[in-house]
Amino acid sequence: CNETTRLSELLTDIFANRTKDKILYFKADQNLQYYKIEGAIEIAQKAGVRVLAAVTEEKRGQQKGLLVGR
Repeated sequence: CNETTRLSELLTDIFANRTKDKILYFKADQNLQYYKIEGAIEIAQKAGVRVLAAVTEEKRGQQKGLLVGR
């Protein structure tokens, strides 16, 4: 797939010269099929990414540090 190749080339270019900071922060749309996320993670690992961190959004109406339902 052309998008897969583009992603692989882009990530390889970005992470090839990094010696320490090989962290990729990513955010996926909640409607995206999970297998696509898995594929992107696999591509990132092959491109040299060593740590993956998912970025999430706080739901509106929730307060930080507060457990709901307790």
